[in-house]
Parts: sequence; C-alpha cells; structure tokens
Amino acid sequence: MSLEEKNIDKPRTKPAEVRLEELMNAAETLFLEKGFDATTVSDIVKQAGVAKGTYYHYFTAKTDILDALRNSIYGLVY
Repeated sequence: MSLEEKNIDKPRTKPAEVRLEELMNAAETLFLEKGFDATTVSDIVKQAGVAKGTYYHYFTAKTDILDALRNSIYGLVY
C-alpha cells in the first residue's frame, strides 16, 4: 500500500469546531496577557497555529472574536 493510499481516509484539516476553539482559546489567553488593544490578529493566529486566512474565515475583525468570547462566557453564566 502506497503512502497516498494510506492517507485517503484521513482529513487534511481539523474540524471547524476545533479550529474555532483554538482561535478563541488563543485570543482569550492573549487578551488576558497583553490586553485587547495590544493583541493583534497576527498574534492570535500565531498562538493558535493557523493561517491568517483561517481567522478571517470565522471573523471579520478583532472585535468579532471578542464578541464571540463574551457570548461564550455569557452562555456559561446564564
């Protein structure tokens, strides 16, 4: 069996839910460490280990990920 045949059934990327969670975890960590204003999208994608395009697949601006984090926390409380 060739290497190509072995990799046929393996997904090439992580599921969307995993990527989104990685981005949000990275943003949360950086916002707590550096603050929102000092954190860049480049910082977030570097921390998450994803391409910048992946970030923009989920969010259009840095404030969008902050809103998503806020909604996530709000959902845990209520």
